[in-house]
Amino acid sequence: MGSNSEFFQGGQVGFKFLGVEKIADDLGIPAAPFRFMIGIVLGFPFGLLYLLLPTKQTSLKHFYISCVGLLISYFCFGSDCIFNVISVLVSYVSLILFGGTIQNVIFAFIFQMSYMLGSYIFYSSDGYDVKWTTPQCIMCLRLIGLAWDCYDGKQKQEKLRDDLKKTCYSGTPTFLEIFGYSFFFGAFMAGPQFSFQRYTSFVECKLVDSEGMKTYSRRFKKAIEKMFSGIVILAIFVKLDPLFSADFMYKPGFMEYSFIKRCTYMTLSYHIHFCKYVAIWYLCESVCMITGLSYNGVHNGKSQWDGVCNFKMRKCVTGAFFQDMLESFNINTSQWAGRYVFRRLMFLGNKNLSHIITLAFLSLWHGFYIGYPILFGIEFLLLKGERETCANLSIIFNTTYNNLPFLTKLMIRVSGALFKAYSCAFAASAFMLLRWRRIKVAYSATYYWLIVVFIFWFAILIPILKIVAKKSNKKILKEKKED
Repeated sequence: MGSNSEFFQGGQVGFKFLGVEKIADDLGIPAAPFRFMIGIVLGFPFGLLYLLLPTKQTSLKHFYISCVGLLISYFCFGSDCIFNVISVLVSYVSLILFGGTIQNVIFAFIFQMSYMLGSYIFYSSDGYDVKWTTPQCIMCLRLIGLAWDCYDGKQKQEKLRDDLKKTCYSGTPTFLEIFGYSFFFGAFMAGPQFSFQRYTSFVECKLVDSEGMKTYSRRFKKAIEKMFSGIVILAIFVKLDPLFSADFMYKPGFMEYSFIKRCTYMTLSYHIHFCKYVAIWYLCESVCMITGLSYNGVHNGKSQWDGVCNFKMRKCVTGAFFQDMLESFNINTSQWAGRYVFRRLMFLGNKNLSHIITLAFLSLWHGFYIGYPILFGIEFLLLKGERETCANLSIIFNTTYNNLPFLTKLMIRVSGALFKAYSCAFAASAFMLLRWRRIKVAYSATYYWLIVVFIFWFAILIPILKIVAKKSNKKILKEKKED
């Protein structure tokens, strides 16, 4: 989604007699994203109705979830929703043919990625599209993850990592289970991602334990809070996006600003632009809370409903480090990539290479626009530079960030959060503008300042820190020997 009609090219829709397009036109909102938002909001009433279903009728629950998801998909994308169904059918057939084998995992990767990328080629325009391809990118990861979960379920449990023991599935998924898992109305449109094990446990009423049942109604309070937050953030986006449109960064008027004002405009545009993603994640998460899918155990006597949390506001905005950003923004997709791509590449014996391949996968998953590899390339450099800098500084000063005096930590937190905000905006501008002809205008206007920082950081600062850290380490070892 974007800020003008160029970025809102939707396809055919269903239930046209409802007159949604006229309402959207009267409100001055593009019709495709308006239907998309309605589709997400419909999860609330359908979520409440789900709670009325008989507890032990699991097949009925799967059927209900599947039908609701399909209806919402038809409402948003019309007959194009059949393309989403096809990918689910193929996943089911491949599980029947190959079972929980590595062959099925390979097939899932190749088919789901090829199917999604092919849809990008045939259906994408010059900007962001709100079409059936939007939920398809969510389904792509979900169905690949399902193949991995079934594979892990066939392995010896003692050989699995602890996190995989929580997501592996040893049984054989039925068609209704796979369909419901794929089309769960609180998550198939825009996430969040979650394991098949969580979904089946949720439907079978095994997810919430006895301790959680004591404060089970707390989920409604948390869901309302999250929903209200999503609505407020969405209102902020609708109000401010026209004032800080990403499009303006490649218009002549942008060059009339001073350098600092251009960078600040880019930063504000980035934060406002991503408000819509945060709003959607909050709304989707609140639906998951209402149904009970988001249950995350009991802590300090209170049931927690953040099991599918996709965004942590405080950590994302005020965190001093880029690692804070990674751990607080689009959390479930990052966890998915870590579980099913990064850690599966441990056999390479090189974390940097595994990290690069993982980011390359995520870039390709987003699409073919040049803005995606630019974003993830900058992300890698920021994290790499930060980790090396922090590691060397901890050796030099023989302490860690958490052990620093309060005022020192406060200074680092404020300056780090500020640098993070501006540098992430520089990187995300490529994500927002997509095409190089637009990106280069915005980057040229800000003199490629972050690239200059990278050159100084990696060519001068880090080598100096390594030399000083090496000397400090020798000094510490010498003192230990003397003692």
